[in-house]
Amino acid sequence: MLFGSLRDETLFTWWSDIDLAAWGISEQQIYKAIAQVAGLSPDFKIDLVDLDVCRPGLKTVIERDGVEL
Repeated sequence: MLFGSLRDETLFTWWSDIDLAAWGISEQQIYKAIAQVAGLSPDFKIDLVDLDVCRPGLKTVIERDGVEL
């Protein structure tokens, strides 16, 4: 899921990062997934949040406002 400032083009700037959330990634694969996502763009920082283990408040916001990709 896409969440954060990229969801709203009026909030996204050259200084923004790209926030993605995923679920179902095994403990053995999460760091590999984070590294792969982080390397997708030379221009923007990309963050990956694991919905299975993130803070409940953040999970609520992502599920409510996020855009499924």
